[in-house]
Amino acid sequence: MSPISLNPEDFSEGGEFPRGTLEITGARFGIHEFIDRDGNPVKSSYGEGNVAPSMAAILDLTNVDSGTVFPNRVYTIGQPSRYTASMDGSTLEGESINRNSNFGKFMASLLELGFPKDRMAITNIHEMLVGMVAQWDQVQQPDGTQSKGVFPLEIYHLPGSQNGAVTPAPVPTPVPVPEPVPAGTDMFALGVQTAQQLMADHPGEATRQKLSAAIFRMKGGPYSEEQLIALVNGIYDEQFVTALADAGISMDGELFCQS
Repeated sequence: MSPISLNPEDFSEGGEFPRGTLEITGARFGIHEFIDRDGNPVKSSYGEGNVAPSMAAILDLTNVDSGTVFPNRVYTIGQPSRYTASMDGSTLEGESINRNSNFGKFMASLLELGFPKDRMAITNIHEMLVGMVAQWDQVQQPDGTQSKGVFPLEIYHLPGSQNGAVTPAPVPTPVPVPEPVPAGTDMFALGVQTAQQLMADHPGEATRQKLSAAIFRMKGGPYSEEQLIALVNGIYDEQFVTALADAGISMDGELFCQS
């Protein structure tokens, strides 16, 4: 094998990141050990030693448009000693799952997007999730950073019957695209207009996550994809909360409320 080039002009862009319209094509529980690209344990950022293994929900995501498969997307649950996965990884036994774990947040995001509560009674993760198609991307975290993993922003199809049939999810009410914001105007104005439209169409259900999904559905309109992505990230900033307040909208957690 020949030595690789050290010339920056020959460097690659890196692997594709799993975002866009993705289908869950695999789901299982298992112990995940954190290793780097060279196969070495990942060093802890909290002092000496390595990041400890974790019980996790491990998903395989497939890009519906390109067919690219993103295997082993990890949503951590907790210390392996607290849980036991079945031999096939389909079920989990042990302590109650912490709602603040990555998997806890993932499941909470599904409920917020309208995932049927009766399917939450299914304990087999493969049966519960495989076949779900959604819009996925990173999300803003409370500390202002982007999540390392991807989360669903809008569900397009729900898992079907045990034979793998896919049942379409309820079609959401289209979100009208507000009048274009004049050139030079802060894009937060578009976010505020869209939040107001959500509140009018879905009283008591207009959340920041639904606003994010509504903004994504504006692709192909008068705004560039870069503008919309920047706005999706910006709606988690304190400046946007201020812009909402100026328009008479307050926030109760993630829910928009008329002040």
